[in-house]
Amino acid sequence: MKDPVAPWLKEFLFPMLDACWAGDVAAARRAYEAALATLPAEPDPDLRQCKWMKLSTPWMGVLMENGHAEEGLQVVAELLASWSAPQPGPDSTAAAIATELMARFYLDRGGWVPLHDSEARRLIETMPEEQRGGSFWSEVGIWAFKHGERDLLLRAVSHFGNEPPAKNEDWLYHSTLMLYRLLEEVALGEDFERLAELIDGPAKLRELQQFILPESRRQGIVTPRAEVLLTEKQQAYAA
Repeated sequence: MKDPVAPWLKEFLFPMLDACWAGDVAAARRAYEAALATLPAEPDPDLRQCKWMKLSTPWMGVLMENGHAEEGLQVVAELLASWSAPQPGPDSTAAAIATELMARFYLDRGGWVPLHDSEARRLIETMPEEQRGGSFWSEVGIWAFKHGERDLLLRAVSHFGNEPPAKNEDWLYHSTLMLYRLLEEVALGEDFERLAELIDGPAKLRELQQFILPESRRQGIVTPRAEVLLTEKQQAYAA
C-alpha cells in the first residue's frame, strides 16, 4: 500500500533526517519548522494528523539524541496523548500504530521510558506487515539485544536474509546481524571492522558506541585495525 503522505515526507521530513545524520541540529530544526508550517494548509484532518505524527516522532529522536531532552520529552507527552486518542481516519490510525511502536522502542533504548516484554511483543504484532521494513526490524533488533530476547532478534535478522535488500540498508543489516552474533557470542573481529567501516555520520557512531562497542570489547573482538577505524570515525563525527 502506497503511503499517502510519501511525497510530503520526501520533501519535508527527509531533509530533517539528513541534517540529523550529518550532525547539524540547527539545520534539522529549520527543516522541522518548515515542515510544521505546512500542516495548517492540509485540508484533510486525517492526513494532517498523519503528517504530524510522522514528523514529530523522528523530531523527538533528534532532540533526545542531541542534548535537548527536556524539549524532547514535551514532544513525547504530546505524542502519548495523541496515540491514546481516537484518530480522525484510517491513515492517521495506521500512523499512530507505526509511530508509537518506533518511539517506544527508541525511548526504551535510551533509558527514558521502559518498554517491557509483553508490551513490546503486543506492539510488534500491531504493526501491519507492509510497514515492517528495515528500520522497523533494526529497532526490534536493538530492543531484543538489550533485553536478551533471542527469538525476536533472530526474526529481525531473518527479515534481511543473507544480504541487505537495498543498498541504503547496509547499516541496518550489518548492525542487526552484529547484535545477533554478539548475543550468541560468535562475532568476529572482521564483523566489527566491517561495521565500523560503514559509519558515515554521528548517529551511526553513537549507535555503535552505545549498543555494540561495550559487548564487543567484553568479548575481545575489537582488533587493532578496528581501534584505528574508531579513532578516525570519532575524530570525524564525534560531537
